[in-house]
Parts: sequence; structure tokens; C-alpha cells
Amino acid sequence: NNVVFLGKLDHATLPHVIKKHNLIVVPSIFPESFGMVSIEGMSQGLIPIVSNHSGLKEVITFKENLVDLDRNIVEGFERAINNNLKKLRETPDLKEKYIEESKKYSFESVAEILLDLKNEKRGIGISKGVAVIEIDIPTENKSFRMESPLEFTLERFPV
Repeated sequence: NNVVFLGKLDHATLPHVIKKHNLIVVPSIFPESFGMVSIEGMSQGLIPIVSNHSGLKEVITFKENLVDLDRNIVEGFERAINNNLKKLRETPDLKEKYIEESKKYSFESVAEILLDLKNEKRGIGISKGVAVIEIDIPTENKSFRMESPLEFTLERFPV
């Protein structure tokens, strides 16, 4: 009786539904390349409770919000949810902390990071549907190349 499955929501409706909640729980057991769902929730003031693996743990810097995938996973999520709800009652401006954290992943912030990389890069480009980034860091005598298929779209979430 406490859980309502809403099904698929369109992008115009989703932010309004999200704002009515306090937490976003992502109990994924599959590797996630990036924690976009968590960031979207944080941008609306939700406290993320996520599985401690892959891309999810890379974007959630609050260790108390990460749940290990072990035999006690259900108890782990229950404990994290209860602890964070208690913290929310005790700290009225807690949601602002998560909104601020999500801004690190805004379009503007990511563009700024990429522009900063421009000073040390050899190339950022798109070739046959693949994003290619080559970076030289002379001060550390390192370079790396990363290729990623362009099979995604980015949409701005209203804040």
C-alpha cells in the first residue's frame, strides 16, 4: 500500500512527480556507466540511495548513501533509507546540499571541464558515430585515448 508504480512518465511530467519525494533509490545490480538517474533526482532535491558499484558510486560522493551488493542488500537499503530520512528531519536544508552537488554535472559544468581539457588535449572529435577524446598531459608524461559510441541523447531537466 505504500508503493505506487506510475509506469513510464514523459519528461515534462517527471520533474513535477520527483519534487513530491524525499529520496531516490537506485537498487541496480547491473553495471551502470553513469549515475544519471541519481543526478536527475539530486537536481530536484532528492537524496540518492544507490548500489555501491560502477558509475553509480562514481557520482555519489556521500558514502552513507551507497549500499553494498552483498547478502545483506535489503537490510543495507533499509538502513540507508531510514538513516537519510532521519537526517532529513534533523537537517531542514539537506536537500540544498544535493541540489548543489548535482550542479557539478550540469551542461554548463561539463562544458567548462571539456573546455579546460582543451588546453591539454590533442583532439576531441566525432568520427562515424563515435566520440573520440585524446588527451596529452605533458606535466605528468601521460596520454590517453577514449572512444565512446554515440548512442545517447542529452536532455535538459528543468530545475
